[in-house]
Amino acid sequence: MRQDWLVDDYFKTGARTTRWLGGEVQKYHRTVEDYFVAMRSASFVVEHLREASPRVDMFADVETFERRKRIPLFLIIGGKTEMM
Repeated sequence: MRQDWLVDDYFKTGARTTRWLGGEVQKYHRTVEDYFVAMRSASFVVEHLREASPRVDMFADVETFERRKRIPLFLIIGGKTEMM
């Protein structure tokens, strides 16, 4: 079972191919700064930000929960677009 998660080539943005759930998938990496700049250029005002930390009651066992606490999987940003 995988125990280490490396952030490699963090500033190299764009498409990346990886193995996930037994298959090959293409994902798109962006930096947090990229998201911020895109939101600002769209006049998006951030009202909420969550990092979706796991809850123990959502996992079948404590071992899986402990492993999932090590890896940030989602950054959830909520807000609205301000009209200028």
